[in-house]
Amino acid sequence: TTVYGVINSLISKGLISKVQKEGTMYFSATNPIELLNILDQKREKLKSIIPELEKMKEFIPSLQKVDFYEGKNGVKTITNDIITVRKENVKVIGAGKKWIEFSSNFSTIYYRKKKEMEVTTNTIISDTLEERDFLKEKKYKNSNFRFLKGIDVTTSATFIYQDKVSFVSYEIGNERGFIIKDKEFNKVQRILFDNLWKIAKE
Repeated sequence: TTVYGVINSLISKGLISKVQKEGTMYFSATNPIELLNILDQKREKLKSIIPELEKMKEFIPSLQKVDFYEGKNGVKTITNDIITVRKENVKVIGAGKKWIEFSSNFSTIYYRKKKEMEVTTNTIISDTLEERDFLKEKKYKNSNFRFLKGIDVTTSATFIYQDKVSFVSYEIGNERGFIIKDKEFNKVQRILFDNLWKIAKE
């Protein structure tokens, strides 16, 4: 009875066909590509309701929120959150050589999505010979870098975007970070960043 229940479910999804021959029921799996078609249909359905869900958010009071994440996957989650709004300009302190090396296992997807979403970044990093030499060898589209002496942000990064501020530590073995959603705090951090950007060197 369990098998027939599963089979009937797969038939209703169009993943199995059936035919009766001489009193015997035969079942056959459809082309595996149909799995992708089903996913595409679900994606389209979700896309159709996103605008309505966004409207519903407008009626929800703005609340301060802090989310804490641990481990490499946690840091990856924070990184993905940065590129969820199209044409956003993200202000970054840190995220130099060690950050790029740390994020190498997921940076390909990140930079592709960043390009698709037309997200730009202004980044302030430590003014050291190591950082300057490293960036000379790399070219990152939609990314602006400036250097500032007297700050050590080689194993941490701050991201200011949307109405949030994210802090990340990518110390090996102790990766962690958190996202603060607070418009006033975001506003203060933007002011501080803009003042540092003015005195930082290209």
